Amino acid sequence: MRRYLISFAIGGLGGTIFWLLSMPLAFMLGALTAVAIFAFGGGKAAFPSRLRPWVLASIGTTLGANVTPDTVHGFLLWWPGLVGVCLFVGIAGAGSVWLAQKLAGFDRKTAIFAGVPGGFSEMVVLAEAHGCNVRLVALVHALRVTLVAFLVPFAASWITPAPVGAVAAPRPILHIWEIGPESWIWLCAAIPAGIGFGGLCRLPSPYILGPMLLSSVLHGLGLTDFRLPFEILVLAQISLGTMIGTRFLGASWREILRYLPYTLASLLYLLTLTLLFAMLMSRAFGMPLVAGVLAYAPGGFAEMGMMAIVLGVDPGFVGLHHLLRMVVINFTVPVVLRLTRGQDWQSGMTQATAPRPRDLRQGRGSG
Repeated sequence: MRRYLISFAIGGLGGTIFWLLSMPLAFMLGALTAVAIFAFGGGKAAFPSRLRPWVLASIGTTLGANVTPDTVHGFLLWWPGLVGVCLFVGIAGAGSVWLAQKLAGFDRKTAIFAGVPGGFSEMVVLAEAHGCNVRLVALVHALRVTLVAFLVPFAASWITPAPVGAVAAPRPILHIWEIGPESWIWLCAAIPAGIGFGGLCRLPSPYILGPMLLSSVLHGLGLTDFRLPFEILVLAQISLGTMIGTRFLGASWREILRYLPYTLASLLYLLTLTLLFAMLMSRAFGMPLVAGVLAYAPGGFAEMGMMAIVLGVDPGFVGLHHLLRMVVINFTVPVVLRLTRGQDWQSGMTQATAPRPRDLRQGRGSG
């Protein structure tokens, strides 16, 4: 318990500092920075695994709460971007896997799990099930999600310094004392129901997607208009940043520096591809550029969703694109593995004997 409280206090301090500096997504990025530095410095950063589903569920519920009946009418207009996601996944995955083999020296199987821009948890679990070096896969994805969480908010803020209202205008801040009893009842029922729905449907990242889909349906049909108050959102952002920061517990600077060149090269490739796809969708179909960047960015679901709220981009628009990305990757990775079976598997089994980083896998996030 003491480790949890210390980690959360450090995350809260970092978030407050970033907020005072007017940084984008201040509470999440500040908490992430502070806890990661604490972990690298030898501190025993930790986040309670039992609290993780509720943090992600609260964020998912918030994303879904930004859907309105008017938003539902816009779903049919999003098909070009969704088609683009399928192309993006193929091009991004192929290039990143190639870089993993050439720059990092990974065997083909490990390169697939480390290079494909899928969800952190899903890629780590699949890598472990296929006998890959889980430590390498976890470390590479943790670096990717963390760097994207830092770079994309600044890039998006540079593209559009004011809220853009890509599909929906930003809503005013709601404080905890302004919520009525009916909204509290909806909120307390929707979060656990969403967690159960996500698990029942076997969704990727069920703790965030289940509540988001359920909240989207409730708000899209006009059954309710409940929202999470500002104070709870701040706690959720600090918790999310703390969770990501704890992923680096047990990692050394030597490991980080060893795989940093590949991670940076892969990230440059993925972000360049993200910008190209966003520009193409903007010119061809009128999609706002910042909305395209958030929709195609190879980051975590929760992080990009929170950034969408900050910039006034419809989180449902961003979330649907990231959901499709994860679904496509989860279906295609096993197929690719079967097609490449027998190539570099011996070296993959050799690397699989490396120790597994329990600490790196404890902080599984949404990305």
